[in-house]
Amino acid sequence: LTENKQVQFILATHSIELLTQYKRKVVKLENLP
Repeated sequence: LTENKQVQFILATHSIELLTQYKRKVVKLENLP
């Protein structure tokens, strides 16, 4: 169970990082003239 929770935590943090990176790219695109 602990291993499974650890994997879920790693996946969650990784997906959050991907989302933040994606949002930053979208914001940059929106700010283009």
